[in-house]
Amino acid sequence: MPEFDEIFEDWDNPLITWDEAKQLCHEYFEELMRSRECKLKNGNSI
Repeated sequence: MPEFDEIFEDWDNPLITWDEAKQLCHEYFEELMRSRECKLKNGNSI
């Protein structure tokens, strides 16, 4: 397990920007909702 300081050492230089992170979350959420809609249409419970 990494040390606490190692987790945050690149905090000022993240791998992706905040906008990219928001876009990824939005895309994942849309995919999740589509998946749930398909399951509901097929009569499967979640």
